[in-house]
Amino acid sequence: MFFERLPVDLIAEILGELDLESLIQMAYVSKRFYSVASDPSLNPWRRPIMRILNMHMYEPALKHLSVRLIVPRRNWIEIITLARPSFVLYDATLPNLKSEEWEECFKRRFLPSWQKWKKESSWKEAFLKCLGLAVLMEILGYCTEFGIAVSVLVQATKHGPKYYRQQNNLSHLETRIRASYRVSSINHKC
Repeated sequence: MFFERLPVDLIAEILGELDLESLIQMAYVSKRFYSVASDPSLNPWRRPIMRILNMHMYEPALKHLSVRLIVPRRNWIEIITLARPSFVLYDATLPNLKSEEWEECFKRRFLPSWQKWKKESSWKEAFLKCLGLAVLMEILGYCTEFGIAVSVLVQATKHGPKYYRQQNNLSHLETRIRASYRVSSINHKC
């Protein structure tokens, strides 16, 4: 096959242009394709994964990508960091990452002040706990992107934060944020 005689860099570039399902199939066609697809330095998986994450329309192949040993683990740090919280919590099969990798995911997704949620738990537990909090914030009318919570619902001229805390049975919590921002264009869909 002529395609297999191409340089590995070029094969990786071509594989990187495929959709995720086709890339999975091509990775198992031959030993050479398998070695190119599994090489972390070539990483043909990054572009298809980033395309999916940027479109916010997750292919079924992305849900169970972690069970494929051929996919370099660095890609999962990107997925966990950039994907919708609900996808990570409810749809994706999470990979077995090292503690340092979970810590990197946490630090890339959440603000440094969120590290207080870690306490004695592992980085994975802290990450999932904060992601659950992010889902709750979405439900309550907040949008979270990369750990930054931006209020899109509360307007000071209307009821104010005290009213919303009472309506959502959160009146026992202390108000910590007094400013609200109106963001006109958010490219991340909650």
